[in-house]
Amino acid sequence: MRVRLNKNIARIEILSDDFGKIMEQANKRKIVENFKKLGFKYICLDLEGYSLSK
Repeated sequence: MRVRLNKNIARIEILSDDFGKIMEQANKRKIVENFKKLGFKYICLDLEGYSLSK
C-alpha cells in the first residue's frame, strides 16, 4: 500500500486484490474521514493498483 500526495489530493495505491476490502462502506467512510481530518480535499483510489514498478 502507498499513498501519493499532491497538494490537496491523496491518491491511494493498493493491490488490486484488496479493492473489495477498501470499498466496503465502513472502510471507505473511515478512510475518507481520516484523510479529510488531515486536510485533503480529494481522496482517490488508483484503479491501476499498487505496483512496485511505478
